[in-house]
Amino acid sequence: MSKGFDLGYRPSSYWGPQDLQKRYGSRIKGTLRNESVQSALERGESVPDLLLEDELDPVVKKVKGQMHPWNMGGEYLPDFIGDEVEIARVVLQSTTMDTTSVRARNEKGSIVYRVVDEYMEDDPNKFVIPISSSQKTLLMSQLIHIIDNVEDVFNGYKGLVLNDIEYMCEQYDDIKEISDFVTVTSVFYPDLHSYYEDQKLKWIKKILN
Repeated sequence: MSKGFDLGYRPSSYWGPQDLQKRYGSRIKGTLRNESVQSALERGESVPDLLLEDELDPVVKKVKGQMHPWNMGGEYLPDFIGDEVEIARVVLQSTTMDTTSVRARNEKGSIVYRVVDEYMEDDPNKFVIPISSSQKTLLMSQLIHIIDNVEDVFNGYKGLVLNDIEYMCEQYDDIKEISDFVTVTSVFYPDLHSYYEDQKLKWIKKILN
């Protein structure tokens, strides 16, 4: 693992009192809509209630999808269960901005985790997650372990980042282009994005060399 990151960081909670960026950033499905709302909130701007909903209105969703397919990235993720929140997101710069969400919810005194993407209708049990529950919120190192080791049994691969990096390295030789294809973010783990930006470069250089 990379040095310089607090891999032992653990959020105090995924729920309870929190700023608006965490509140909406952990519940809004659409990737570009989520980013837009978070940016507006950071600038102190007001946001239309319609854009703050977990699920975008079907009519608006259709119109936005006709404008550009990237607008649909994340919008077709499965619904949240109860108090479930997203603790990390992996986004591909594919034609439809494919999005995978790592989620947590309270269940009988434990925190239960699952990984979902926009193709769960094909197989609701497509992901096998290495850490399915915990009593406390995850350490950053544990969240990384989930992202790097979750199994997509439907497509037959492990991990949410390296697999796509390896694919891109087979197609391209521009390091930035390869790295930019996959992005990892989290409203609960502030170092997670930077960790993967660093880790992607290490993977890419190792593969290309």
